[in-house]
Amino acid sequence: MVQDISLLDAIYTTRAIRKFKDEPVPMELIAKVLEAATQAPSGVNSQPWRFLVLDDPQKKEALAEMYRTSYYGRRVGWDLDETTSSSVYLANRLGEAPLHILVCGPSFKNNMSADSLTMSVPAAVYPATQNLLLAARAYGLGGVLTINHEPFNPQVRQLLGIPDRFYVYAVIPMGFAAERHGKKTRKPVSEVTFYNNWGEPLGEA
Repeated sequence: MVQDISLLDAIYTTRAIRKFKDEPVPMELIAKVLEAATQAPSGVNSQPWRFLVLDDPQKKEALAEMYRTSYYGRRVGWDLDETTSSSVYLANRLGEAPLHILVCGPSFKNNMSADSLTMSVPAAVYPATQNLLLAARAYGLGGVLTINHEPFNPQVRQLLGIPDRFYVYAVIPMGFAAERHGKKTRKPVSEVTFYNNWGEPLGEA
């Protein structure tokens, strides 16, 4: 069911959702979310994105194991308490998400000789990913962009039959949200923006 929210409402209230209801997501909803993703801009309308929808329980758990290995390997010495960190909660339960959407595109590593090509694929893939998450919000779903799979990109491709020329830029666990979207904490524009010269404040209009 589409929620009647404005574009700005969606932008200001779409949160990273890491906890999901134990409820399957209808394929027609997934298709609508993916259609919204494909409306993103891309250089010369190249549309380099490719999406893989994963709901096979065994393959989800195999991917989740790679994710956890990477996640915990990067956080040695951290306090990894899932009761206080939704990030840890997701790492422990990634395989339980109703589905994963893998956002793929041509491998940037194949384009290292051309800087414009190196940047052009991510410059299209990540706006498509944001479109996807905003559309999910409108359809009552939730998700989060994750990249903890990255050290295992070759193994993920092998697991799912993804050709070597493609790269998995993001894994998005998705489902009906078991936590609320809402207001986010962000730094004020004045702290992250300069005017004409680095370090010069933007001021007020």
